[in-house]
Amino acid sequence: MNNQILNSYVENFCDQYDIGVNKFLLFSTYQICKKNKLDENMLIDSVVEGGGDGGFDSIVILVDKKYIYSLNEFNEYLESINENSKVELFFIQTKETSGIKENAFMKMKDAFQNLLVENHIPENLKLQYNPILIEKFELINEIIVKSAPKTTNIYFNIAYAYTGRKNKDSLSLGAKNKMESIVSIIVAKTYVKKENISVEIYDSTKLIDIANKSIQKDYIIKYQTIFKMNYCSNSENGFVMNMSLKDYYNLITQDNEILDELFEGNIRDFEGQTVEVNKNIKDTLEKVFNADFWWLNNGVTMIVDSYSPLPNDSAKVVNPIIVNGLQTSYTIFNYFKENLDKLEQENRNILLKIINTNDINVADMIISSTNRQNPVKPAQLKATDPIQKDIEQILFNNGIYYERRKNYYRNRGIDKHKIVTLENLAQYLESIYYGNCSGARNNPTSLLKSDKLYKKLFNEEIKPNIYTITSKIALETLDYLRKIKKNDADIFNKKYSVSLDIFKFYLMRMVALVLCDNNLDNYLTIDLELINYDLVVNIVNYLESIVSKILEENDNIINVSKSKELDNSIQKIDISKINGVLV
Repeated sequence: MNNQILNSYVENFCDQYDIGVNKFLLFSTYQICKKNKLDENMLIDSVVEGGGDGGFDSIVILVDKKYIYSLNEFNEYLESINENSKVELFFIQTKETSGIKENAFMKMKDAFQNLLVENHIPENLKLQYNPILIEKFELINEIIVKSAPKTTNIYFNIAYAYTGRKNKDSLSLGAKNKMESIVSIIVAKTYVKKENISVEIYDSTKLIDIANKSIQKDYIIKYQTIFKMNYCSNSENGFVMNMSLKDYYNLITQDNEILDELFEGNIRDFEGQTVEVNKNIKDTLEKVFNADFWWLNNGVTMIVDSYSPLPNDSAKVVNPIIVNGLQTSYTIFNYFKENLDKLEQENRNILLKIINTNDINVADMIISSTNRQNPVKPAQLKATDPIQKDIEQILFNNGIYYERRKNYYRNRGIDKHKIVTLENLAQYLESIYYGNCSGARNNPTSLLKSDKLYKKLFNEEIKPNIYTITSKIALETLDYLRKIKKNDADIFNKKYSVSLDIFKFYLMRMVALVLCDNNLDNYLTIDLELINYDLVVNIVNYLESIVSKILEENDNIINVSKSKELDNSIQKIDISKINGVLV
């Protein structure tokens, strides 16, 4: 009965995330890393299981809660790493069994011993372990070497997830000893503090408990004093209030970890305690007790979809985002997290400004105006960039919801298959229109972090219909890929035990090339009605024939899925093969 219940959770999760293979593994990986809200791309990228996997099934690498795909991507973040930065490494083994297998911990112990190295991983070990695992550990080693001088917040999380129940399955002495050995090896190899290393067992009960924890969308505000003013109507209003620092800390944290989703509308990341303004805020928290905190600080601006008064000087807000005050908030969080005893005695207040509106254009004006006091790079304001607003309107007119601000439409219950995020569109343009599929797959954040790349993808010279056609090709292709997986027609899964999802950008590009007859001059006249299930199946099979030829060089299929060689191999499509030769 217990396994049936767990299976229903797994199947429900996989339906939501369009996952057809490695179901228990990806379900477990998501739950273990749940606070980081991994998306489908991240989950698929994390998989390392297979021959020579060292006992690991998935590895998740996070720097300041950002998923890291590649060394290039990490190097872009390196400058911003500071003493408050956090590196989290998750090493996950899953077993669909009723018992805890000691051998899994032995394999992991040996892999940590062999692969955690300061220099290059020896060639003989590259033959012993699979290329995906080697690539992950090379990235991990580089991250540790470069991050350790800047922050002590490097965490190793080793997780063993299985379908049995811990209260029924005993953990052998041998398994316990190997778990302790893993910790000792990591400490010796990396100098990471022992308290930063955890080895945990996730049984079916624990996984279900985590799955049942919903991601919060409604928050309770407690205040000391409040001033309200209506603007155009009772539903468009604003509030200025004083909150105690203790209540504010409790609002922005859960289990003493900051709730990043509250800050998704802020244009800046936390810039660290060494930045002058943040040092001053910290000094105020530490030293100034003869003046209230809000006298010395500008406070925080929050936008909410709705505001409902409650008894006892409190209110419920829905879908809040803090659009100004991130530096203040993170400084408060970092200070009191290390000084919880002082939080209990704290009696000072912070100024909170709440604007109750669900008009995204008003929200954009608030974000821009409340961030004018400090220099801001244009790319940081990309969500409020006029061209992004134009794209949102163009796509909306064509039945597509363009989410230029993270989770804006998803939080409002829109079907996720009709949503294109700003990050998605950047990847779709780079792969479908410009043909750089490997770049879109390997370094998704680079497309928006670099001003040069951003301006290439989003500029007034690009005809508006290109954004619509590109989005529709992507969404239509993804829809048929889901159907292919549901119909058990995924040739990549059958032949190589990987999902065709890892090739989705290449497949989208190939669909576009077929529709415009290998000539991008025809892009604007593409007939989207020609995209159908059979066409996409044929393209999948054609791509597999290309991949199989590249694999004859004894390469690894994951490496092929990230390679420029595959980019180059699909730039001209043999239309005759698409029309049925490979059916």
